This record gives sequence, C-alpha cells and structure tokens, in this order.
Amino acid sequence: MSEWWTYSLSDFLMFSSRSYYRLIESYNTAIWPAHLLALVVGVIVIGAIARPRQHLQRSAALVLAAAWGWAAWAYHLERYQHGGAVFCCGVCRAGAVTVLARVQAR
Repeated sequence: MSEWWTYSLSDFLMFSSRSYYRLIESYNTAIWPAHLLALVVGVIVIGAIARPRQHLQRSAALVLAAAWGWAAWAYHLERYQHGGAVFCCGVCRAGAVTVLARVQAR
C-alpha cells in the first residue's frame, strides 16, 4: 500500500461517465411521454406555490414528495443497481422532509 498517492478520483468510480450517461439515456427513452406530463405538473406546482392559499401549497408539497418517491423507486431502485437502495432511502427521506416541512409550517 505504499503507492496510495498514485490513485486519482476516477479510480474510485463504480463505472465510467459514458456508461452513466447511457443509463440516463435509456431511462429517459423508456419513460419518454412522462416528460410532458412532468412539465405540465411542474407548471401547476409553481402556480400553486405562488398563491397564498394553504391547501394549494400543501398539495404542491405532496406532489413534490410524490416526485421524490418516483425518482427513488423508478430510477435509483429499479435502474441504478450499484448502491440503488442507499440512494433510494436518501431520496425518500428528502421527500418526507418536504412534506413534513410544509405540514409543520402552517
């Protein structure tokens, strides 16, 4: 272990950047029509957050939490096999924090 200084950060990557981009490309190809729906829902969420009504803002937080849950399940757990469960837990936790922060802010 006397040559530890010869390692670079790229030596510790699980796979190359080309395979990572290919993973994202295949995921986006598989769910293609959902991009348009996500765009429409995103515009609606921005409109709901901009209005001062509590029920709209709470609904927007729930939609965002559902989006975090989708990212956790559909990408990190289903497609990202290397460490997917770890990332899935982190993304689900972020969604839960989004909901809790909005619910407690009332």
